[in-house]
This record gives sequence, C-alpha cells and structure tokens, in this order.
Amino acid sequence: MKHAPGNPALSLFACGCRLLGTIVSILGWEIMHPSEAQLAAAVSAAKAKQALTQTEQDRFLGSVFNVEQIELVDKWIATNDPAIDRSEAIRRLVELGLKVKK
Repeated sequence: MKHAPGNPALSLFACGCRLLGTIVSILGWEIMHPSEAQLAAAVSAAKAKQALTQTEQDRFLGSVFNVEQIELVDKWIATNDPAIDRSEAIRRLVELGLKVKK
C-alpha cells in the first residue's frame, strides 16, 4: 500500500490496515468475504430500514402538509430530480422561495 504524504488521516488509515493485516496473519485467521446470499440479505435489510424511515418521514410530513401539498411536492420531484426524496425536495423548494426577490 502506498504511503499518503501530506495526508495524515490516510497515512494513519494505511498503518492501521497494515497492522490489522499483520495481526490477522499472526493469528492465522482467514478473512471471510460475504456470499451473494449474505450481501442480498444485507441489502434487503438496509432497504427495509430505509422504507421504515421513509414511512416515519411521510407520517411527519402528513402532519405538517395536507395531501394536496404533498402531491405538489411529488410532482415537483418528478419534473426536477426524481432521485431525491421529499425532505430534500422541500429543502430545495424552501431555498428557492427564500431566493425570490419581492
């Protein structure tokens, strides 16, 4: 592994990785790589957690905005940046609203 001059964080990380590799070798441990099934299960669990978080966000937004306002935000997302979620869309809309000159 190359030394990262000028970046102490990278240098420290590289030293830590080398030390961990040495310890693993001394102990005779084998580094296990996850199987495709384990990776799929981890991704599934992450998506379930994200869905739960999104449900919690939707519940909160529903208490602040009415259904029509949420639908307008969803339409704005669809036409501007489908990759973002409602919270980010609302942040951007507020930002745009604050920039408008009166």
